[in-house]
Amino acid sequence: MSETMTASDILEVAKSYLTNGYPREAEQVCRSLHRLQPDHFGANFLLGVLCFGSGRLGEATDFFKAAVNQNPDATDAVLGLGRVLLKDGDVEGAKACFEKALRLAPDQSAIHIGIGDIHLAQGRPDKAVENFVAAVRQAATLDQDTFLAAMRRLIEMDRRREADELCRYAPAELGPSGLRVLPLSDVKSWCARTGSPYRRIEKEKTVEIPPPNHLGRAFPVDGGVLRQNELYIAEIPGATVFGKQDVVLTEDVLLLDAAFDPLATDLTTKNVDRILTRSGGTVLTSTTAPATRHARRGLFLCGMKSDCFGHFYIELMPKLALSLRFPEYDHVPIFVDADMPASHYEAVRLMAGTDREIVLVERDSSVTLDTLLVAPTFAFCPPFLDFEIGSDLLYDHRYNQLTTDGVRAILDCLADNPEIPAPSRTDRKIFVSRRGFQRRSMINEEEVTEHLVRKGFEVVQPESLSYAEQIGLMRSAAVVTGPNGSYLATTIFCRPGCRVVPFFGSNIGNHAGWAALMTALGIEPLMVCGSSKSARMHYRDQADYFVPLDLVDEAFP
Repeated sequence: MSETMTASDILEVAKSYLTNGYPREAEQVCRSLHRLQPDHFGANFLLGVLCFGSGRLGEATDFFKAAVNQNPDATDAVLGLGRVLLKDGDVEGAKACFEKALRLAPDQSAIHIGIGDIHLAQGRPDKAVENFVAAVRQAATLDQDTFLAAMRRLIEMDRRREADELCRYAPAELGPSGLRVLPLSDVKSWCARTGSPYRRIEKEKTVEIPPPNHLGRAFPVDGGVLRQNELYIAEIPGATVFGKQDVVLTEDVLLLDAAFDPLATDLTTKNVDRILTRSGGTVLTSTTAPATRHARRGLFLCGMKSDCFGHFYIELMPKLALSLRFPEYDHVPIFVDADMPASHYEAVRLMAGTDREIVLVERDSSVTLDTLLVAPTFAFCPPFLDFEIGSDLLYDHRYNQLTTDGVRAILDCLADNPEIPAPSRTDRKIFVSRRGFQRRSMINEEEVTEHLVRKGFEVVQPESLSYAEQIGLMRSAAVVTGPNGSYLATTIFCRPGCRVVPFFGSNIGNHAGWAALMTALGIEPLMVCGSSKSARMHYRDQADYFVPLDLVDEAFP
């Protein structure tokens, strides 16, 4: 920190880090202020918030107590201390804090949430509900966090009637006219209940994943099992879909297969914009979006990750491949996200043919359909599913991976497409550059590039090529290498016997499944693992990294 910064300046820096999603950096800055001024109220309060948020209840208690000692009438500090004490099992201590907070600020709605939690802990659910409802209905100014906290508790208690009634009090930024409390279901179960057409194509199965072939120190390097979900085509009558979303809204149910993945319990509340809170099979969802079109029939290929090339292959392309197995669906329009990259649009057009109508759906808009065709991903793909192992967070490699069946369905669709240039040679050595990207960068890419150019590699920027040209490039290669990136999705088009050698940091994340897929296709994968930088990113496999030249020479002697 600059020597000229005041304590207030330092505290504002910490708050800015926290607001922008960097709690670790916020805590580092705040602790530096605390070392200088141990009795600083703001530092103690913010450290209490940060420690509570990361589950360190003992430290959080100490910091909040210090803040309350410095300013006994600070309602937020008293309320924060009460929340920590309740979480730590001290119900009476928490109750005293909430009662004091209520005396200090009787109009602060968040206090009623705490008092309701006390009633719930003491076995008085009806009194708890009274306070949760009061937190919303009696608030002079209702903030989003308090509203969602009250709604989440009512949904968890299965008090849907009270939750429904409170929807009209929602803060304006949540779209009060479109909030609904709805049951959540997977497609298969919903079709069974309603009698809607459901065509099973293949049963669920598992695929063994061996440990990946690698150089350097990699984490993790174990194998595992990839689960391929049951494959189907279903017809959903009276459906509404939204741009950049995975959910399907029927008259009275919200459909989302991934929400019922056994390892995705937090998926819907973290990563699906239209699901604001969830408990089991009930959600609070936003259904507000301008309707841009009504269609008789359509195939839904929108999704939260439609702008990410690797995810596009995993989550959306297989759905199109499944539908192409049925001639009766040949002329059904395809709905895709308007803001996905041009190469994604081109991929859909190449697979579907020039006669198929492709409809662009704008972000935050909706389309209603008399009959919607839906299909699952080949493997459920919770976008940010993570597990803590040691000090690292990583993707579980059983997920977020396209299976061999899924790849072959795509390859079959594009095998004889005349728009894809036929390779004039098959001995090219390709280095795929990742320069210009903001994360997961190879720090010494320029050095490695120059080294490989001397070994006969040619450098390619895939974003400068059309999708058809990218496929043609991979079909012409004998060796493909480069920093870990979405180009790995196009390596499925490499010829059997091709070597694919991506560079990684120390964490290979979920790519063990990718390596197994490459091997099954007759392609030879080798992961070269350097050393990762410390990353602000939540996921360590997104960190920048350095690859020493001796590892490069070992991979390409």
